[in-house]
Amino acid sequence: MVWIVRLLVLPLVLVTAAFLLVAGFVVGMAGVFVRLAVGHCGLLSTGAELMRTVERLPFLAGARDRTYVYFIQDGRGATKVGISHDPPHRMTSLQTGHPEQLVLTRAIRQRTESEARAVERALHVRFAAHRLNGEWFDLSPQRVRLAIRLARRRRWSSTNQE
Repeated sequence: MVWIVRLLVLPLVLVTAAFLLVAGFVVGMAGVFVRLAVGHCGLLSTGAELMRTVERLPFLAGARDRTYVYFIQDGRGATKVGISHDPPHRMTSLQTGHPEQLVLTRAIRQRTESEARAVERALHVRFAAHRLNGEWFDLSPQRVRLAIRLARRRRWSSTNQE
């Protein structure tokens, strides 16, 4: 059902994107002429802003980088803290070589892959004393909740570096 709605909305989004790009270009070009004639550059920035709004349209915004910091746990209490573009698929690939049933506890979307890597690295440093092997940690339920809170808090702040 959802895919039908998306399929019906997609042409509208594409037409809107094309309109915004053309309008931004036209306004920007008018801004060039106004800048040459009068010396004001307000239309230039308006045209550029119109073109940048395309990035915020549904479907097009989703096509940008989607990277998640994920928490996968096994039946023994081991927790894997990692990053992936598709956490459920990552869990499936890990399950192949893992004797215990794995559960995707949480996946927190980050704005960029580099931001996700920074959050993952900070969590690995924070819980280094609990490392089992590689990206697997022996975390109590309270520590898992803390790690999730930290990842959420850091999600929108790329200035937090540990």
